[in-house]
Amino acid sequence: MTFLSRRVAIWRPGSVAALRCAVLLSGALLAAAATAQPAKTGTSFRADADMQKVLDALAALGPKPIETLEPAEARKQPNPADAVMAVLNLLAAALKKAGVKVDHLINEGVTHEFFGMAAVVAKAREAQAHAGRQLKQSLATAAASR
Repeated sequence: MTFLSRRVAIWRPGSVAALRCAVLLSGALLAAAATAQPAKTGTSFRADADMQKVLDALAALGPKPIETLEPAEARKQPNPADAVMAVLNLLAAALKKAGVKVDHLINEGVTHEFFGMAAVVAKAREAQAHAGRQLKQSLATAAASR
């Protein structure tokens, strides 16, 4: 089984790590601003490859300018979460085609960060238990093949 993720560090305000990360981040932003060129993002900053895939997927979903829509119609417009789902569906399909075992589980009706809310969200507990079972199975398979 292959796990793909992007981690986000969380730190306490005032900590040395927070200061170092803030300095690195501001340095990266200054460097990007110094070489700024118009980009597809509508800003002077270029999207990284992963974000560009999401932006392209969102454009392909054909959203209409929000200011031209009635409220009920605006609520039905594709949003960035829909674009992320489209990119992840393509990734899952490509991995399966390449022969990688993929367990593509979609949890409807939850927020993006639900997985870390197992103490209060039943779907998060279920998703964590499912991930644990899959990891245990993958580790057992890897150990048996040695």
